[in-house]
Amino acid sequence: MNIKKVVKLAVSLNIVENLSLLGLTYWTSSYNYPYHEICFKTFVGTSIFYMLFICILLTQYRRKPHMTNLERNSVKLKWRAFFVNVVSFAIAAYFFLRHNRLCEPYVYSMFGFSEYIVVFSNIAFHMTTVYDLKRRHVFISARGVVIE
Repeated sequence: MNIKKVVKLAVSLNIVENLSLLGLTYWTSSYNYPYHEICFKTFVGTSIFYMLFICILLTQYRRKPHMTNLERNSVKLKWRAFFVNVVSFAIAAYFFLRHNRLCEPYVYSMFGFSEYIVVFSNIAFHMTTVYDLKRRHVFISARGVVIE
């Protein structure tokens, strides 16, 4: 696959991820569960694939000799946040299904705890962008966007 297509796909996934987060905020699970469920599934799917594509792009297609130690650490942290996110989502899905089938005590609390880890690992992934752009300046003008 062409690298430009992968980058465009990653950007599209990130946009949909953010829109689904807006939907999760707007439609709560207690008032409009079907929309909340769709937004949650969309958020999880798009965020996982976005993280995967970004990690692959930064690992495979970045010019490694020109990477700083900070950028290398950023990629490591991205991979770790991605794996924590996937594992915690799998655990959350397990507890959610178990709660819906058996309705055992404290299982929904374990789902909620796992869901928090999903959210925090997603935040941690996105926070690593600070390391990627530490020495960069982004200028937006009438002529376009310039990154120095």
